[in-house]
Amino acid sequence: MVKHNNKISNGHFRKHWQSFVKTWFDQPANKRRRRIERLSKEKIHFSNSSIVNKFRPLVHCPTHMHNMKIRFGRGFSLNEITKAKIGKGYSNSMGINIDKRRRKNNLFENYNIKRLTEYLEKIVILKKKDKKCFDKPSKIYSILNKNFYKKKINIF
Repeated sequence: MVKHNNKISNGHFRKHWQSFVKTWFDQPANKRRRRIERLSKEKIHFSNSSIVNKFRPLVHCPTHMHNMKIRFGRGFSLNEITKAKIGKGYSNSMGINIDKRRRKNNLFENYNIKRLTEYLEKIVILKKKDKKCFDKPSKIYSILNKNFYKKKINIF
């Protein structure tokens, strides 16, 4: 066998060997094409802002090595949601993630419940059938200004 960039000595090639040789001259173009496709898929997938901006709990990372790190979890446990006095279906419609598998009591349980209640205080709900809200756009802005932007939600 030939090693490195040396000459192939006494090569007994078949008659149509050139069709089996693969070249990579289109590598940069393929890279660009993959990037464009990935971005277009991302745009389609994340066009619905509720997918991206779901409200998530604070949790400790698993395993002995990473357990001091705090990160956003997959979703609130059912225990946390019931203690915050929120229904399962209602929480999904409000953009709150639920993780049904979480059973372990988290150190942040009380803090997560507090975050949930703060989050629900900040949300402004406009009913679909309430025509008074949608008569004039200025009414919507006045409703939003009353309830919104008063205090920030602390993530940590």
